[in-house]
Amino acid sequence: MSCGNTIPTWHKPYKSQANDQLERKLYEPEELDSLFCCTALNAPSYPGGVKAWNDFLRENIKYPKTQLNIEGKVLLNTTIDSTGRVSEVKVIRGLHPLFDEEAKRLVLASGKWTPATYRGKPIKESIAFFIHFRYK
Repeated sequence: MSCGNTIPTWHKPYKSQANDQLERKLYEPEELDSLFCCTALNAPSYPGGVKAWNDFLRENIKYPKTQLNIEGKVLLNTTIDSTGRVSEVKVIRGLHPLFDEEAKRLVLASGKWTPATYRGKPIKESIAFFIHFRYK
């Protein structure tokens, strides 16, 4: 799931080494960059937007051969690095092992993406989305 357009929290709980009590520490904005994984102002996106992504899926999807008439969606979490390369794909909620593998294959074959940016610089960021499988 992308956390784009989020505003970091200025207070983060931490355990004090002295007495193991939960305390709050005020962090400077520069320190927040290393504390939060979801600080992108612009989330990663497929070049050409949603229409181009849907066209790519339509042209490249290969429905797994199975005796079952399975339709549904696979929820994926994908990491796009600062160069736009897909560096990790995880199935969060699967449909069937064959469909899960096809969804992962599609994302890995999708080429370079537009990376997320923070303060104008490209950063590594994760996003989550569904790939729908429907027979026509």
